Amino acid sequence: GIVPACEEAMDWDAKRKPETDELSPLEDSECIHENTADFYVRDKHGCKLAAVFTDGSAHATRSRWLSFGGWGVFVGRSARANACGSLDGNIITSYKAEIKRILEALRRARTRICIFCDNQAAVDITAEILANGGDCKISPKDDGAALLWSQIADVVKVWPPGSHSIQWMPSHLDEEKKKQLRETWLTNGGCPEWICGNAQSDALAENGAQTNASPLHLRWAQYIATILCQTVQYMAIHVWATHKDLLDQIDSK
Repeated sequence: GIVPACEEAMDWDAKRKPETDELSPLEDSECIHENTADFYVRDKHGCKLAAVFTDGSAHATRSRWLSFGGWGVFVGRSARANACGSLDGNIITSYKAEIKRILEALRRARTRICIFCDNQAAVDITAEILANGGDCKISPKDDGAALLWSQIADVVKVWPPGSHSIQWMPSHLDEEKKKQLRETWLTNGGCPEWICGNAQSDALAENGAQTNASPLHLRWAQYIATILCQTVQYMAIHVWATHKDLLDQIDSK
């Protein structure tokens, strides 16, 4: 059901910014400092950590040539450390967007932070890296995000083990269709302000993705071509199945 891309789509893909192991330098105003955040949490020792909300976004991921994605970091309503950006490289996946947002939050930290993330797998791996002071051996090597995990490990190594933390929370709890889940989550200790923070990071991630979105007309062309391809395949299967039934009827006589 996946059809080859047109020459224009492949040209757009070839002009992407490549994924590299070098991180762009940050201005001090772009970083998360003490008293920068709107919300704070306490660790098990009672120490204060800035609450940082993150999200990732990926689109057209079924297309090798036209997929694109972004990340968002929300610190506070008036914080200059709020940030968003697009994903680099030619291989774009939702999972890589999830890891990229964690990296961007950690590398902006100039104080202890608690990252809120709605991807449980990413939370579990990051928690291990944070607890082990940047030990990257525990991160998976076949998940397509090895470079991002390595960059996270390098950032974490400059901090004592356990300086930062990460916490899972459900996504899109501001939506009406998740009213029951929202009420359950709040009853079990969730904070209403965190829902707002998650929604803000979601919006930032979408903004980041759109800064390097593939041309809409190419995505529509790819979508239509894929639907036509699938339709022809289904028709061929149906014709074959019908013919097979006729053969079975003839053989049974």
